[in-house]
Amino acid sequence: GVGVGFGLVIAPLYLSEVVPPEKRGFLVCLFDVILNVGILEGYIVGYAVQVSINGAGTRWRLMIAIAILPPLMIIAGLFSLAESPRWLMQVGRESEALVVMSKMIPDPDAVQKLQREIKDVIAAETSNSYSDVLCPDTRALKAALHISLGLAIAQQITGSEAVIYYTPEIMKSAGISNQSEQMLWALPVGCAKLAGELVSVPLLDTQGRRPMLLIGGAMQFITL
Repeated sequence: GVGVGFGLVIAPLYLSEVVPPEKRGFLVCLFDVILNVGILEGYIVGYAVQVSINGAGTRWRLMIAIAILPPLMIIAGLFSLAESPRWLMQVGRESEALVVMSKMIPDPDAVQKLQREIKDVIAAETSNSYSDVLCPDTRALKAALHISLGLAIAQQITGSEAVIYYTPEIMKSAGISNQSEQMLWALPVGCAKLAGELVSVPLLDTQGRRPMLLIGGAMQFITL
């Protein structure tokens, strides 16, 4: 749980700091799409193990062993990743940050512009405290804070995450006693979640964030 929490926070932040601005939104959204691909793959692997392996003790041990592989692949891939240029500049390693930004953006003028923007952001952040963020003075910042917290809370209290984790138990309560069938019914949940991502991500730039958020919230309200 701690590892997943770190990953969900750090990965989008890292992407936003190492990719060019014009590709930033797409790649951050792509992270969420890949996340749902992984959830669906987990359902598929769980069902495959359930129907192909005899013995409950062997099945759960094999599922845990398989779950170890993705983190190992992530750890191995981390060694080839560059440091965030923003972090490098924050700790005074400006020359290394320029090397990373030059790999990100081929235009030297754009690199210099990005460097100035990062410096301005760092200077603005170091002059503020947590109290300034949590208790903003302006009405606009207060509204932004309330909306951000509200969306984060609403995403969890809808119960969508509980559906993902406890789909087999929900199917059992619905009268499906066979464990293989319970695992099988988890697949449509993963497919529906991934389909929603694949449909919404291309529409974010054309239809706007707010309409897509309202449509998604309304669909959650109706179905949950």
